[in-house]
Amino acid sequence: MPENYSHHCDDLSRFPLDGYLQRPCTEKGAKVLIVGESLASKGWRVSGQACYDVYGKRLRTGETLNTLLRDFDLSVESCGFTDLAKCYVEADSYQEERKEKRRCADRCWPIFAQQLKIPYFKHLKLLILLGGITKEVFEDRTKKLTYGRLEAVKIEGSSYTAFPIYHPGGRKPILRDGIRQQPRKLNQEFFNEARIELNALLSDGD
Repeated sequence: MPENYSHHCDDLSRFPLDGYLQRPCTEKGAKVLIVGESLASKGWRVSGQACYDVYGKRLRTGETLNTLLRDFDLSVESCGFTDLAKCYVEADSYQEERKEKRRCADRCWPIFAQQLKIPYFKHLKLLILLGGITKEVFEDRTKKLTYGRLEAVKIEGSSYTAFPIYHPGGRKPILRDGIRQQPRKLNQEFFNEARIELNALLSDGD
């Protein structure tokens, strides 16, 4: 695990390739990589484990993800997991924090692209993208994406399926179709609607 430092994007040459990268622990989980935006204040930058605090309690993001993944015989613990920005960001306002997270995510993309080539991701098929920043950075480097829709993407010559969802740790209502809705509810609808496609993608065949 990297040293507890806020901005690893300042010098990526010192960042370990397996830093803030959870190795999948099941055959099915090896087909999935969950991609967060940036390091959470109480997450693995202090606990050493994705989606858990120092007391071994699963964070809200992990709880929500497990609810979404349960019907597919997956969990946040069994899948691969990383954050696009390998940095911890704090700012005085939401706008400043979002801008800084985006800057860090852009600068950390080369490390992320290298992480995809690690041998234990050789069967990787599905990239679950958490939140707007992750979606935007992917769009700049691949193609236009839509929340809740599976899209084929290529990263440095390798093919994957991207599945952008609203951040599972979010509480702020999302304006969608003229109605303010909770991100948790929308994400559940995304998974329900994509169930057939997801099951086909994650079937035993490679």
